[in-house]
Amino acid sequence: MKPLEKALQLAVETKWRRSDHQCSMHSQMTKILGKFNPSVVDQRAIDDCVLLIQRLWQNPTTARRVANVFKSMVRTGQRYGELDSQLFVDPPRVQVLRRDIIPEDQIKQIRSIYERHDATLLLMFDLVSGLGLRGFGSELLQLRRRDLDTSRGTLTVSAKKGGYEIKRKCPLNLHLSTALIHHIDFNHLTKDDHLFLPREVSNLRTVWNTAGRQEIGSDLTPYQLRHSYATKLLRNGVPIHVVQRVLGHTNIQTTMQYAHVMDEDLEKVKEVI
Repeated sequence: MKPLEKALQLAVETKWRRSDHQCSMHSQMTKILGKFNPSVVDQRAIDDCVLLIQRLWQNPTTARRVANVFKSMVRTGQRYGELDSQLFVDPPRVQVLRRDIIPEDQIKQIRSIYERHDATLLLMFDLVSGLGLRGFGSELLQLRRRDLDTSRGTLTVSAKKGGYEIKRKCPLNLHLSTALIHHIDFNHLTKDDHLFLPREVSNLRTVWNTAGRQEIGSDLTPYQLRHSYATKLLRNGVPIHVVQRVLGHTNIQTTMQYAHVMDEDLEKVKEVI
């Protein structure tokens, strides 16, 4: 057994033994060792592993999280004498991005653009802006008829994070619930049918990138609708742990990045007083 394999085994048996994330951590490290598992582990090998992590997980936040798991594994190997005690893991830095929002009046302006097209495009836009979906991508494409729970007024949204599927229940207002039911009935969708076709989601993007950008500017992105949704919830007094759950964040620190809006609101208070 090579040194990093032994370190992984020790981490699973000791440090990670009671962790709720043991399976995902083991899977991540196994993926790394499947690509790079040197017989001799020196500092160069450790640095190469960190670079590999950045290639395998291109989202900077995810890459840093996986690198910290790798760091934990290396430290366990060092503790039990399997790895040189001088080895050091330097996780990649993550730039904290400002969660810029789209003002409510501008969202209404964008919505009016989709109203000029068909009802399906408008429904998809309303779902992204009204549920905080992650842009015009996989979360829309993965929605199925069975994800709608009319009795509870929720829509189950699926997202893949770190190679694992994470589901969250998003509350629907009456407008969205009614529009979804009409869409399902009109298209005769059965339980396992997808709510939207790939070409429909592609058309959603096309409208944003053409007519939308001509009227609202080229610096806005669909993902900002998610930021606007989160900010709206916080400004209206929804507890941050509830916002975390609705957005599908595994770490509340990610949700906390939206708290900058509170700082802006405090500045407005200063202006008033």
